Amino acid sequence: MAHRCEFKCDLTKITNEMIETTYYAIWKDKRLDVIKYTLFIDGTEQIKYRDNLRYSSMGGWLVGFPNEKRNSWYYGYEDVKLYGYRESDILPNVVYYSDKTYFLEQFKRFYPEYEYLIEKAKKLEYFTIFKLMQKAKKYPDKLSQIEWLVENKQHHLITETNLKNGFDKNLINFIKDNLDNWLDLQACKLAIKNNVSYAVAKRCKDYFLSDLKLEEYLNKQNESLTFYKDYKKMCKQLKKNWNDPYWHYPSDLRKQHNKVVKEIKAQKEAQFIKENEIICKELKEKMKYSLKTKAVEGKLEFYFPYDLEDIKNHAEVLSQCLITAKYYVKYAKGETILCFIKKDNKPYATAELKKNKEIKQFYMDEKDREKCNPTPKLKEAMNRFLQTLPKQITI
Repeated sequence: MAHRCEFKCDLTKITNEMIETTYYAIWKDKRLDVIKYTLFIDGTEQIKYRDNLRYSSMGGWLVGFPNEKRNSWYYGYEDVKLYGYRESDILPNVVYYSDKTYFLEQFKRFYPEYEYLIEKAKKLEYFTIFKLMQKAKKYPDKLSQIEWLVENKQHHLITETNLKNGFDKNLINFIKDNLDNWLDLQACKLAIKNNVSYAVAKRCKDYFLSDLKLEEYLNKQNESLTFYKDYKKMCKQLKKNWNDPYWHYPSDLRKQHNKVVKEIKAQKEAQFIKENEIICKELKEKMKYSLKTKAVEGKLEFYFPYDLEDIKNHAEVLSQCLITAKYYVKYAKGETILCFIKKDNKPYATAELKKNKEIKQFYMDEKDREKCNPTPKLKEAMNRFLQTLPKQITI
C-alpha cells in the first residue's frame, strides 16, 4: 500500500553553476528520497522523481516504500521495489521549500564571504538568493550596489545586463528618490532623460506613449488618459479651438471637463426641443386620418395617435418604450405605424402595424413582461377594427 507522507528537502549539492535539492518522504520511521530538483544558473531546471511517488485523486501524492505490499495494476498484490528516477516536465506538488533557515545556513556555509548579502536577502526564495550570490561572485566590484538594491527591495534590477552596463550616479540617485515604487530600469532612464517623474515615464513605457508632456500634465492633474480622451472628444464635438492651450491643457481638467459636459447636455436638449417641434408638426398631419378611422367598441377606443404628449402618457402608463426606443420618431416619419387602444379613456394597449394591416407587436401593460400579451377578447376586437380600415394604411 502507499502512504500519505510528510515531505522535506535537503540541499545536497551547490556549485557555481547549479544547486541541487533532494525531496524526501517521511512516514513513521521510514524515509525515502523521491524527487531530485536541479536549478542551473541560466534559469533552466531538471526534475526527476521515483515511481514510488504516485498521485491519487482521492489521497493526493502517495509514497510506496520498498518491501511493502501494494495493489497490482492487474490483480492481487505486488512487492514495492525501490524504483529509479525518471525525468519530468513538472515538479510534483509536494512541499517545495521545507525549512528556509536550513537553506540560509547552507548558503552561509558554502559562501561565507556573502553572509551580509544572504542576510539582506533572507526573505527571498532560496533559488533567487543563489542567483544573487552567483552575480555577486561574477561582479565583485558591484557587490555593494547589489546589497543596496536587495536591501531596498529592488533586487529585480540586478540583471546580467544592468550589472555589465553599470549603474551611474544619476541613476542611483534617481532610484534613491523613488524607492516607494517597484522600479523599472527603462522607465527610470526615460524619466532621467526627459526630466519627468517616474510615474509619467512608467505610463509612457507601459502604454507605448510618446507624448511625455501630456503624461506629465495628466500626472499633475491626477487624471487618466481615458478621462482626457473623453474631454477631447467633447471639445471636438463643440468645435473648440484645440490649438488653444486654454482647451488643450486647462489649469483644472476636472472642472473644465464638467463645464464641457454641461455644454454638451444643453446642446442635446436644444436639439431635442428642435427635433420635437418637427415631430409635433409631422404628428399633427396624421390627425385627419386618425379622426377619420377612429372606432369605439363598448368601453374600447381604437385610434392612431397624433399628439406627442398623448404618446408620452401612453408609454408611461403602460411601461412601454415608445419614447426611449424612439418609436414615436419612426411613427412621425412614416417608418412604422402605431395604434393606441384605450379603455374607459385610459391607456390600455398598443399595437405596431405594417402598412398591409399586419400586426408586428401587440402589448398591454408591460410592467410584467410575462403577462402583457393581449387577451383573446382584445385580439378579436382589434381584428374587427382592422377590418374597417383600407387594405393599405397610409398615414
